[in-house]
Amino acid sequence: MKLALIDDHKLVHDGFKRLIETEKDWQVICQADSYQSAIDVLHQHQNELSIAIVDISLPDKNGIELAKYCAAQFPALKIIVVSMYDHNPYVANALDAGVKGYISKRAASDELLTGIEKVAAGDTYLSQDVINKLHFNDGNR
Repeated sequence: MKLALIDDHKLVHDGFKRLIETEKDWQVICQADSYQSAIDVLHQHQNELSIAIVDISLPDKNGIELAKYCAAQFPALKIIVVSMYDHNPYVANALDAGVKGYISKRAASDELLTGIEKVAAGDTYLSQDVINKLHFNDGNR
């Protein structure tokens, strides 16, 4: 499986790439650090990519806007958001934009791998801490 990483922090790129590539047959083939650079690499690699891992916070536009663009331009590409913004309205907006997975940056590293597996299989995946926050917030409305 070939993946893209879109995050404006080099340390995140390096760490996620190392983690992802511990899995057999998983490869990060492109990376971007902004909305516009993501558009460029996604167009360049659109026929190879299965999943893009996207941060919400990008310097030029946000990851939700990128997810909307991808849903229109690359309907086969599955998007997983990995973000420190692990509560509503971010989660709901991302899911409405067509995101197939939402993982908190507070989650354990194995949740990223699980999320990728689930989304690749056609499921929607939310990390446990995102689920917990959504349930907590729903209970306090």
